[in-house]
Amino acid sequence: MRAGDSATAEELQRFLNEDVAASKNPGHVWLVDALPMGAGGKIFEQEVSAPTG
Repeated sequence: MRAGDSATAEELQRFLNEDVAASKNPGHVWLVDALPMGAGGKIFEQEVSAPTG
């Protein structure tokens, strides 16, 4: 998605189910405002976790 675009988690899941191979399709989709990133612009994957609540 590009800046200014919007979609719900359900819309993204539907797109993935239709257009992405089942082996590469994530089981869950969560929308977040931002991801933890380092100075080099890479995502800190070890700090990403499923939302609680």
